[in-house]
Order: sequence, then C-alpha cells, then structure tokens
Amino acid sequence: MSNSTNNPTMVKAKALPVAFCPHCGALTATDARFCNACGEQPAPEPPLDRTPTPSPVEPPEPTESTRERSFVAPSSARRRPWLVGAAAAAAVALVGVGLAAFWPTPDHSPEQARASLRLTDASTGQIVQRLGRVHDLHDLRAVGRAAQEQEAVLAAEAARLSPIADKDAGRKALAVIGAERELLAATSLALHVDPAHIDQWPSTRERIEAAGLRLQTTVAAARSLGAPAAIAPPATALAASLQADGHLVTHAKAKLRTWRRAYRRARRAQRRRLAALTSYDSAVSGQLSTYDGLRDDLDDWVSDTGDETIPYGRAFDELNAAADRRKDVRDALAAINPPQPLAAAHASLLAVLSDAIVAMTDAGDAAQECTSDPFCFGDDFRDTPQWRAFNDASRRITGQFAAADQRWEQAVAQMRHSIAHRRMPVAPTV
Repeated sequence: MSNSTNNPTMVKAKALPVAFCPHCGALTATDARFCNACGEQPAPEPPLDRTPTPSPVEPPEPTESTRERSFVAPSSARRRPWLVGAAAAAAVALVGVGLAAFWPTPDHSPEQARASLRLTDASTGQIVQRLGRVHDLHDLRAVGRAAQEQEAVLAAEAARLSPIADKDAGRKALAVIGAERELLAATSLALHVDPAHIDQWPSTRERIEAAGLRLQTTVAAARSLGAPAAIAPPATALAASLQADGHLVTHAKAKLRTWRRAYRRARRAQRRRLAALTSYDSAVSGQLSTYDGLRDDLDDWVSDTGDETIPYGRAFDELNAAADRRKDVRDALAAINPPQPLAAAHASLLAVLSDAIVAMTDAGDAAQECTSDPFCFGDDFRDTPQWRAFNDASRRITGQFAAADQRWEQAVAQMRHSIAHRRMPVAPTV
C-alpha cells in the first residue's frame, strides 16, 4: 500500500471541507469557485474511472523545482488583478467588523460631561457666594454684571458639549448648564437695581429663587454622573444670599426715603424763596420806574419853559407837587419788606429818595417866600440862589441814585443765584 493511503494526516485532510489551492498552495474551501489568495479557479475533481487500475506505485518525492513550479500562478491569474484586490478588501473589512465586535470604541462622554460641570458649577457657585457678600447697591449691580459675563461663558461651554448631546451624559450635563444659565440670567437683572429702580428688586429676587429651584432639580437628575452640586449646600447658600440682599435693599430704601423727603422740603423752600424774591423785585422795580418817570417829568417841565420867566406861584406849585409824588414813591418802597440779604441795598434807595424830596421841598419853600418879596417879583426863578442850589442837589442825587440802584440790582441778582444754586441734600450711598 502507498504512503498516501496509509498517512492518517492525509485521510483527516480529505474529511475537512477545505483544500489547498493547486496554483498557490493557499487554504481554501472545497466548494469555492476561486482561490481567495490568487484568484485562480481550483482544478475540478477528475471523473471516476471504473476500470481496474494497476497496483499503486509510490510517487517520486517532489524536487525543489517541482515545488516552485507548483506555486507559480498561471497567466490567467495575472489577467484578473481586480479579483485579488476585491478579495483582500473583503478580508480586511471582515477583520475590522470582527475587531469592532470584540473591542468596541470607548465612550468618553461621561468624562467630558463631568469636566464641563466642574467648570460651570464652580463659576455659578462663585456668583452665588458674591451675591451674599454685597455691602451696597453698587456691589449688587457688580454681581449682576459678573453674572451676565459668566452666562456668556456657560453658553460657550454648552456649545462645546453639543457633539454628545444625544448621549445620556450629554443630555444631563446640558440640562444642568441650561439651568445654571437661567440662574445667571436672573441674577444679571440685579445690574438694574439702582436708587431710581430699587422697587424692581422683589421681582428680580423671585426670578432668582425660581431659577435656583429649577437648577436643584436638574442637578439631582445628574447625580449619576458623579458631578458635584452646583450650589453647596443645595438651597441654603442661595437662600442666605438672597436674604442678606433683601436686608440690604430694605435698608437702602429707608435711607432713600429719608433723603427724598429732605430733598423735597429743600426744593419747596427754594421755590418759596425764589417766588418771594421775584415778587419783591417786581414791586421795587415798579416804584423805581415811577421815580425815573418823575425825574423825566421835572426835566421836561424845565425844558418846556425854556427862557421864559416862570412866575413864582407856578414854580411853587410844580415843585411842591413833584415833591409829593416822590414822597409817595418813598413811602411805597418803605412799605415793602425786603429779604434780609437785600435790607442794606433797599435802605440805600430810601435814603436817596429822601434826599431828593428834601431838595424839592426846599426849592418849593424858597419859591413861596420869594413870591411875597416885592424885590423878587418879575425875576426868573431859575436865576435865584435857591434854584441853583436845587440844581446842584439834583445832580448829586442823580449820581447817588444811580449807584444805589446798581448796588440793589447786583444784590438781587446775587441772591437769586444763591437761591437757584442752593446746595441740596446729597443722595446717600446705598
């Protein structure tokens, strides 16, 4: 019997559904139409020969040249290279699928979510802590400004987590960040809590409290990520901060109420003083205008007579009437009660008017005496010493009156300026 029939290894190989390719020697399935290695079609099995065969002869041992020739691919394999490439690609794909099944890609989304939450939780916690350490409304507005800036940072962090938004860790982390952004947006409303809008604080506080409760709900749902709580302790930190801010705002409102009452009183006093000054100015100005008219009337009377001789009786009547009208002006001014800062200037006006009345009265008395003197009859009154004395006094009184009137006007303007620019109660620092 030959070695091929007695070799147990060969018998076992025939029992398997695989065989060696006769062209390249690669292991291939027995029912394969082409070799997976060289792409050549395996040789078909020879038909069964039922004729008696001679005794088997031991085949000769193959030489090295025979082995080499048996593994050389025929020319037909070189004419079909695409079969070789397709088979290799299919093998690589099958290997990749198998490796993916046994070695799946690791999921790093929980680590990314925890890293983002550690960052956002720390920043939100700092804002809550600052909210409880404010000393005045300026500090409260500063916290609102910081919360507004931090909300923009959390928006960027939420955008960074968008690639894992469809994963459980991503959804939970984004929910927490969204609630933190809502809390920061509510806290940023403190930026508008100034003395003029301090009454907006209750609504702002309600929004912050509501946002804090929603944040705690989302943090509880994200406990599975192992992330720390956004506010520690969960509710007491925010509640304590808001309570401290409430006391601050209440104290600030009380100080502002006191200041506003004092300011309103000062404004009312200012308006009263301005109204009194305006009334006084109007009354005195009216009398001074009357006096200016009387002086113009006297000048017109002297001018109208010209070089004509003035009878003494006519001069006496005119001068006494002018003096009486000046007395009326002086009495009207004396009846006006000036403000204390204008008392001196007001007295100067009265003194000038009194001097004018005395001069006018002296001239009238002299004219009356001259009327009874036969040596004065027929002479022009304007040539008498009394008239010349009156003219001298009139020029002197005119200069005095101009100076007194100027001082009075300056005093009125200065008082008006001081009243208008009176220092009002300063708003408190709250």
